[in-house]
Amino acid sequence: MEAFSEYVDKIIKGLDCLENEKEDLKIEFLDHLNLLKKEYIDKGKSESEAIDLSLKVFGNKETITFELNKSTSKLCKLLKKVFVTIWWVYILFVVWALILGRSSNMIYLNNFKGINIIPFKQIGNYILMYPNGYSQLSNMFVSIILFIPFGFFIPIIVNKGKNIKNNLLFAFAFSFCIEWTQYMFSRGIFDIDDIILNLTGSIIGLGVYKLLLKVLKRYKMQYLIRGEL
Repeated sequence: MEAFSEYVDKIIKGLDCLENEKEDLKIEFLDHLNLLKKEYIDKGKSESEAIDLSLKVFGNKETITFELNKSTSKLCKLLKKVFVTIWWVYILFVVWALILGRSSNMIYLNNFKGINIIPFKQIGNYILMYPNGYSQLSNMFVSIILFIPFGFFIPIIVNKGKNIKNNLLFAFAFSFCIEWTQYMFSRGIFDIDDIILNLTGSIIGLGVYKLLLKVLKRYKMQYLIRGEL
């Protein structure tokens, strides 16, 4: 209804939050108003009476806008800063751990021919070597664990990261850059298996994000981990 849309638009216009949050709130408000209208019509009220009563019950526009801003605006801004800070600390840690913290070792590169582009080749070798290859097998799990935060934070930092395809694309790009940099600067070999393991970690991280989002939705607090872009 036009009356409902105008009413909700005035509330949304004054909110100090992200655009995707405004859209979600608008949908929720309109759904709630339409349900109220239906209830009043079922009780025998005319359509115009049902609309007026629904708006009256829903509350004053200015009051709703004020209360929403009071409860979400400052918290959203604070969380945005916290998440962005954690994100960059994590990225710097990964770069240090996989590139800057390693010493140049051309002998290592030569022994392994520098590049492995055969999927699951090294993973299969490490599994067959177990338990003698325990350290290599442990490194496999480290490669997975290291990218779990990536898969978790990408949907928070970038809204498109909520989609599994985009999440994997971002993870692939980051992992590929790391592997290529390792190879170019003699910090390790370019290994497609590392990329596969990193992507696995990213998927797990996305799963954790979606699980947390589902829990927060029960308490109508999903805005806490919404994407920014």
